[in-house]
Amino acid sequence: MFRITSVSIAMVGQTFLSAIAIVILVVSTCAAGAGEATWTGKTIVIKRPGVKFGYTDDDGKQVYLGTLDQLSYVCTGEDNGWLKAVHGDQYGWFDKVDAVLLEDAVAYFTKAIERTPKDPSPYVRRAWAWRLVGDWDKAIADQSEALRLNPKVADWWNTRGSLWFQKKEFDKALSDHEEALKLNPKDAATLHSVALAWMRKKDFSQALANLDRALAIDGKLARALNSKAWLLATCPDDKIRNGAEAVALAKKACELTNNKIIVYLGTLAAAHAEAGQFEEAVRLQERALENAEYRRDWGEDAQDRLELYRQKKAYRQE
Repeated sequence: MFRITSVSIAMVGQTFLSAIAIVILVVSTCAAGAGEATWTGKTIVIKRPGVKFGYTDDDGKQVYLGTLDQLSYVCTGEDNGWLKAVHGDQYGWFDKVDAVLLEDAVAYFTKAIERTPKDPSPYVRRAWAWRLVGDWDKAIADQSEALRLNPKVADWWNTRGSLWFQKKEFDKALSDHEEALKLNPKDAATLHSVALAWMRKKDFSQALANLDRALAIDGKLARALNSKAWLLATCPDDKIRNGAEAVALAKKACELTNNKIIVYLGTLAAAHAEAGQFEEAVRLQERALENAEYRRDWGEDAQDRLELYRQKKAYRQE
């Protein structure tokens, strides 16, 4: 557990701390100041690019962990004007002035757009806020304006592509991901997104080809390993299915993520079922269904798959 000590607070005034907007980890998490509502547990949106985070070690040395390059985080701690969040597998602190609560984000970035209408960054961040509250159309409108102002950022094309995907407009999603690939042709994550769109269009050969391209670039991209395993385990096309390979790929995805992504266990269960190993399929699917989030997200479909495995039947995508 961590908190900001008086020594750390005093150092905030130093030039290098204020310049990089970083706060310090030390001993135990404290609540927000008296009379203030805490942000702990709430979704926050980062106001600008380049916000850095870090902590202070036991010797009082400041350790910089990196840059918060996601657009949003869940606040896991708050102390004297500093926020704690998890970035990847690292915990760190950063200045509260560099974040805004999700419920205030649209209004904040609207004002930023009014001040600097030719700056694409506030459009991107307002688009993300719209996305988080489920307003896909407004998110697409803002993301489109950002791309109009600067069409040279591959991630922004991918973001709009993912929004089209959410709206089940898969041709538009593919078009945006292809634009991203023109800017960054060796990006495995983009190729994975292309594969998912082809899968939803039920062009399984194209999906498999793009998954293979992604894994040729990054053989440890867990989501691509998982998606290929799912395709090989559940594809309705007999020529594509391969239970043994699906098991190997799904196991690797689980190992790379320390079995923390429960949906990957569901994929491994489907792979074992395709390989005829139904007892293991049942065991893994039951284990996955112990997770409340997995039950919430997959619900009846996940339970139906479990019943199939109990009947010694493999699952097929519709």
